[in-house]
Amino acid sequence: MTKTRKTLAGIAIYTAFRGVAFSSFQVLLPLYLVSIGYKVADLGPLATYATVATAVFLPFIGHMVDAGHPVTIGTLSGIVLAISLLVPSLSSSYLAFVVVYILNSLALMMWQPARISVVGRIVRSGSLGRTYAVFTAGFNIARIVTPFIAVAIAHMIGYRSAMALMSVFPLVGALIYCATARHVEIEKKRVEIKSLFQTYRNVYWILKRYPYLSLFSFFDIYGWRLWFPMLNAYLKKAVGLDDMGVGLYNSLFSASMLASSYPSGILTDRMGPRKVLALNEVLGIAAAILLAQHMPVLAYIASIAMGISIAFWINGYNTITTLLMGPEKAGIMRSSIDAARTIVSVPAPALGSAIYSSVSISAPFYLGTVFMGLAALSILYVKKGRDKEIIG
Repeated sequence: MTKTRKTLAGIAIYTAFRGVAFSSFQVLLPLYLVSIGYKVADLGPLATYATVATAVFLPFIGHMVDAGHPVTIGTLSGIVLAISLLVPSLSSSYLAFVVVYILNSLALMMWQPARISVVGRIVRSGSLGRTYAVFTAGFNIARIVTPFIAVAIAHMIGYRSAMALMSVFPLVGALIYCATARHVEIEKKRVEIKSLFQTYRNVYWILKRYPYLSLFSFFDIYGWRLWFPMLNAYLKKAVGLDDMGVGLYNSLFSASMLASSYPSGILTDRMGPRKVLALNEVLGIAAAILLAQHMPVLAYIASIAMGISIAFWINGYNTITTLLMGPEKAGIMRSSIDAARTIVSVPAPALGSAIYSSVSISAPFYLGTVFMGLAALSILYVKKGRDKEIIG
């Protein structure tokens, strides 16, 4: 096996193990919070605190990636993910849960620029969509089986112990990734305080340079984060699903992502990421409308639409952020866009929770569809020129 194939195999395994960890976190933590007396509306503010912290650190993370440390940052993301699963077994205070959400969010965001920096160096541009689709497939295979297993384990040994057990997966995955990716030739650059400050200024420059992508990312994240952070708790409290029903929802969601990941990768390479990202929003709108009806059957159908939607988003977004500035600047490109969109979305979870409590349990979903529609329109409008030639 060549070094490139070993690296891609290591990334695929790591991605799958991260799928186990994130799926466990997303299913078990909301259920655990509800079981100890927290309300659905309490989850929005927790996600908001995590959003602020993540936005602050993202430009620094992107700078470290572009300075030649994507393997280190990618490895650390697995360690941080493991810690986010371990903390609930140590404390059940509100402050502990704030820390947990922050760590989990950071673990997700640290991995994205690190991965695209490595992949962009070893995979040709015409195959990026399919490559990311393979990684997504491994992630979703893990997510299909994990919810049922995680809930079953939680019923046997408790929510906290189950989350602690699942923390082993990201740790092992991080070691595999570190061992298989460390040979990739990446020039190391000296990190200076002045260059770090410039990194934060670059966020504004990138937003100005790519306004259509910026608007898309802002509308997209706002449309989803109005309701997504409280989804599993919503399914239990408002839709009436039991723990196994929530597990089934998440498994269907992951199964549809798995089934559509490679086809969406092919579409990304053939159609270009812009059109694929617009399709993602259309499917997201359909899912949100179905969920707003708070009916079990429609919720399960929504899980399938959501899975396909996010498969499109992953391949389209990873490809577009890899291509526009190239792998050498993929870290700052991805982290700057993510930092800006994260900052913009700070009020969204709390707003969604407030609307849920004061207006209607369906209102956050309907409001989310408005932003998703604006996101689709934004990404479809790109002036002719070099950027349009690159991204289709």
